[in-house]
Amino acid sequence: MNEIKLQSVNAIDGINDVHRTCNIVNVTESPSQPKLKRLKSGENPNFRSASASIEVKHAPGKGRYVVANRNIKKGETLFVEDAFTFVLVNNNKDNTHCHNCCKSYLDVPVPCTECVDTLFCNMKCWDEACLSYHRWLCLASQMGLLRQIGITHLALKLLCVCATTTNNEKFNDVQQLVTNFNKLTPEDAFSYGILVCNGHAITKINVTADDHENKLLIEEQIRIATAIYPSASMMNHSCDPNIINSFLDQTLIVKAIQDIKEGEEILHCYGVDFRRMPKAERQESLESQYYFTCNCKACTMPEYENFMINDCLPFIILNTPLWRLKKDMVLAA
Repeated sequence: MNEIKLQSVNAIDGINDVHRTCNIVNVTESPSQPKLKRLKSGENPNFRSASASIEVKHAPGKGRYVVANRNIKKGETLFVEDAFTFVLVNNNKDNTHCHNCCKSYLDVPVPCTECVDTLFCNMKCWDEACLSYHRWLCLASQMGLLRQIGITHLALKLLCVCATTTNNEKFNDVQQLVTNFNKLTPEDAFSYGILVCNGHAITKINVTADDHENKLLIEEQIRIATAIYPSASMMNHSCDPNIINSFLDQTLIVKAIQDIKEGEEILHCYGVDFRRMPKAERQESLESQYYFTCNCKACTMPEYENFMINDCLPFIILNTPLWRLKKDMVLAA
């Protein structure tokens, strides 16, 4: 158990290191936000939006998965991928982000002249939307339909985007994603009939200082949208992932949070990290939502059983600096 606790501390340190060294983490947007950095190792010509240091493989009984084709260092960028399409959460009821590019508004937004729920950051985005999907979704928005159909909203927008796209290769990437469709219930099959892929949550992190002498930073993760990333969706799940996702508007950035050896699989988490949720709850969630039984090391190795990060931190002394807490945790383990 001490070894697992140390691994958890190292994983947290890895995530923090990536957030400190990366200029494109999911922080509150601002006019001075830095430009997006592209893949340092270049793009894999056979794997769109992915680093040349990773590739897709296929195995009977496992399907497609992503592996490192060379040693990867912690903090290295593995994916920089623009969303094929996205929809704002709750139809962007607070109207804080553009429906076309997912940027937060810096100035007065541009509203659609026909429907009241759809806003854009500028005329360029409005024009792009009207030439693509919004010519059809506008009527659905006026009828109040988009507020009622849940994940099918993403499927509907996907259909509209595909109807106007000229990028056949990217369309085929989307079409080939789901392999567990035959396991869906009839109700889910209806909703997912067009959405043949995994949806990713676009999030941002708001960081605020605690009022008590600014000794503690409070992080709040906010879900903005659900999006389709065909290449990143090739990664399999692990309750103990070796990557972290961050976002710049609608662009997904995937970075390694630990050193990954050549031949090792690139794994991300579908939201049920072993540090925050016991095994039984994780298994139930994955079975009900993604229709598979997880066999990652956190679910199969006895030393991970019912382990959560809260077991390591039953309390936090707020007057103790965070760097000292982490140092003490490593020494105690």
